[in-house]
Amino acid sequence: MGEPNLHLTLRFLGRLQGHQIDRLGRNLGSLRHEPFELGWGRLGWFGERSAVASIHLGLGSGKDDLTLLQDEVQRACLEAGLGLAEEHFRPHVTLARAPGRSRPALPRLPRPPDLGAWPVTDFGLFESRLEPSGAAYVRLAEFGLRSAD
Repeated sequence: MGEPNLHLTLRFLGRLQGHQIDRLGRNLGSLRHEPFELGWGRLGWFGERSAVASIHLGLGSGKDDLTLLQDEVQRACLEAGLGLAEEHFRPHVTLARAPGRSRPALPRLPRPPDLGAWPVTDFGLFESRLEPSGAAYVRLAEFGLRSAD
């Protein structure tokens, strides 16, 4: 995955109509959540060792704060009429994805560098567009984190 496509998904939305995006944007804009720090965790993968779909980097410190933010995003989605998320929240950043329908065996992975924690001060609403080179992500809106005070 190229650097511009690195992201952490809080909620997959599927196809939405314009009015749903507007309503969700208003709900997300009204969220109150303190900024926090998030640290990297361990390398992982989805699929079996013999048939890997993707390789990702999990999250470490700050994961509880991230889960609380994800819960608030989930409530905003429900209030916008979008229903429950179809998958359990497993926070990660995808680093590589198997091309097409291929599922190669898990390669030997290097230990990730210690990058420390970074501040989480905002989140965005993105549209995913499938292109011949893979998915491209377009930011539709950005929401700053701020306290409830």
